[in-house]
Amino acid sequence: MFAAPRSIARLPIAMRTDRARSATCQNTKAAISRPQELLGYDDVIVDISALPRMISLMTVAQLLALFDDRQAKGETAPNLHVVAAESAAEDFGTAENSLDADVILLTGFSGRLDSEALQNPKIWVAILGEAQDIRLQRIFDKIQPDQICPVVPFPTREPRRGDRIVESHQRILFDEFNVEPRNILYASEYNPFEAYREVFMAIDRYRDALVELGDCRVFVSPLSSKLLSISALLACYDHKRQKTGKFDVGIPYVEVASYGASDGNLQAERMLTSMWLTGEWEAP
Repeated sequence: MFAAPRSIARLPIAMRTDRARSATCQNTKAAISRPQELLGYDDVIVDISALPRMISLMTVAQLLALFDDRQAKGETAPNLHVVAAESAAEDFGTAENSLDADVILLTGFSGRLDSEALQNPKIWVAILGEAQDIRLQRIFDKIQPDQICPVVPFPTREPRRGDRIVESHQRILFDEFNVEPRNILYASEYNPFEAYREVFMAIDRYRDALVELGDCRVFVSPLSSKLLSISALLACYDHKRQKTGKFDVGIPYVEVASYGASDGNLQAERMLTSMWLTGEWEAP
């Protein structure tokens, strides 16, 4: 049950099965799929500041789907907000002792990756952050993309952060993956909706360019900040909701198996951001 007003309820979400396989997405979706309880509120606020990546993405995706389905039927739904207190210096300073061996796909966003019958091109949009070489290699090996489109955060609070990210991934991007420099896109670290627009339009361009080949499959990996990850999710969600043609979109990711001690700046200034995703924008 959800909590009564002014009280706290805890929703247990097991991230592993008994066989140590990832169950994050399935268990998160089950934990929050309670429309009758949620409809008792005017506003639902998801604070992703300290949530694991796939829990936050699955939570937002599932709530969006629940509320949008109600609105499509002419029924009322709560306003959905996402808030985050974010510091890239702190987030990427937390040591990841080990990563899962498996690449997982956000539930509902598989891109039909495992369909052997499909021969249409696979496009990979990788939202880059610091020290993502291992994730990049594992996701590349899993999806075997025909085209890669890296997305670099810019502008950022640190003017040279985007340059450092590209430089640190130079070997894997350009020497191993043979990424074309002209394929690099830039997404604002400050404005999640501007970043959403860049990712959404990039997917649109590939979709239009490859329609003669029977459309394509696009995979978007959120390997950067919390806000850019939400922007990527929203772009994929809106493309999926269009439900036109044979277009498929997937969100592959590699979860953290264990964390080590933080070597980041724990005193770094955090930027508080609030996003209003859906609901009644104007008072009656």
